[in-house]
Formats: sequence, C-alpha cells, structure tokens
Amino acid sequence: MSILPVRSFGTTLDLVDEMDSVLSPWTSWSSPYMVQDGFWHPATNVYDRHGDIVVELELPGIEEKDLEMSVERDELIVKGTRTRPAEYREEDEYTSEIAYGKFHRIIQLPDTVDIDNVKATFKAGLLTITLPKKEMATTGRKILLQAA
Repeated sequence: MSILPVRSFGTTLDLVDEMDSVLSPWTSWSSPYMVQDGFWHPATNVYDRHGDIVVELELPGIEEKDLEMSVERDELIVKGTRTRPAEYREEDEYTSEIAYGKFHRIIQLPDTVDIDNVKATFKAGLLTITLPKKEMATTGRKILLQAA
C-alpha cells in the first residue's frame, strides 16, 4: 500500500484551478472566476437584443476608475483591477472565494459591429456594454452574364 502525499491549496481559487485542470478533459465546467496567467476572468454574458450585441460583466467591488475598455479589430477588451480592502489581513481569513488583482476578458465580435457608437454603463457592480450592429444593405443586385 502506497501513501500519497497530502496536497495543500493556498486559496479556494487554487483549489478551483486544480479542479478545472482535472475535470477539463471530460467536461466544459469552469468556475465563474477562472484564473489564467495570473488574471481572473469575471462572469460574462453576451447576447443579442433588438439588433445590438450586449455584453454584461459581473464586477462587484470594482470602481469605475479601475476599468479600461477598448475595441480593437474584431475584439472587445475589458481590463481592470479589484483591490483588497486596506484592512485585509490574510491571517484573519477563514475562506476566500472572491478574486482580487488584475482581470481581463477578450470577447470576439462579428465584423458587423458599429464601433463608433458603443455605449457602456456601470451600475451595482454590473458593467453593460452595448455594441450596435452596422446597417447592412438589404437590397440585392442582379449580376449580368457577359458574352465571352
């Protein structure tokens, strides 16, 4: 009988990362705050509403000044930082499930987005970005066959 070494996890997020890596070959499950390359990823919804693409990100505890958004080519990029409260002390912690530090999300966009008219609101920890779609020509055009 072999004895397996005990594995300790520094934080709950470390445990969640380990679960993600173990389960990923068999399931698409992942935590809402996946941590990759030192960045955490906020839970995100992307959907179509009345011809606009709407992106929602859960960002409780983050201040507007700590957010940065841009559209580059066909990607919406949202980055920022959530900082721990000044009075935080790790030795006083019982459990820690809230991700702190830098985050980023990159959302692929269709080429029909009108990047000149993007709007964003931030209320009660929910960032909502509305990306209108460009008006597309709806009329067709006949193609005439030319004699060779």
